[in-house]
Amino acid sequence: MVDSYNNLTLKHLAGMRWGLKNCPRVAYMMKADDDALIDVRRAVKLLQSVSFEKNIIACRVVPEGSNPRRSGKWMVTRQDYPHQGYPEYCSGLAYFGTVLALARIYEAAISDKIPYLWIDDVFVTGLAAQRANVKRLDMSVWFARTELDVIKWMREGDGRRYLPWIVAEMSPRHWPMDALSLWNRIKSTDNEVPIYSKNSSLEIN
Repeated sequence: MVDSYNNLTLKHLAGMRWGLKNCPRVAYMMKADDDALIDVRRAVKLLQSVSFEKNIIACRVVPEGSNPRRSGKWMVTRQDYPHQGYPEYCSGLAYFGTVLALARIYEAAISDKIPYLWIDDVFVTGLAAQRANVKRLDMSVWFARTELDVIKWMREGDGRRYLPWIVAEMSPRHWPMDALSLWNRIKSTDNEVPIYSKNSSLEIN
């Protein structure tokens, strides 16, 4: 198989299938892009602090109605997706899900009930999740707005020693210079990771 962007959904589902087959007893699974910075310790604490429903995925939610790109590198033709706007879906950078929710999404995705779309975050966490009646928990407050926010925090600080976010997108050009420094900075705040309350600015959609 020739690797291409058109295989994104296939690779996403292959990873999901592997996780469901080999890790059936875990409480949650996480999907993340290779340019995502994840503060795993804080993610675990947050997941443990919130009473998630079993049928849920947690992510930065993209609202219903966002428009497909009709030109450029990520062009989606009207043959690919004829509708004006996408359903609500999760940003592809990273999301967490319960095993039950992901199993339901996977079954919906491989059925013949949904037209295939190669934009994996829209297809898997949007169309398939919608078909499977899986809810989305909006964790946008824990996602950095831009990688520049993370770099600025690391180099200058903003009054908070621990990383203010759980998930951040990083440009590959910054990883060789900044990844190790970021990791050491995060590790140095092990004893300062906050304990989250049950009301940690999360909203179910």
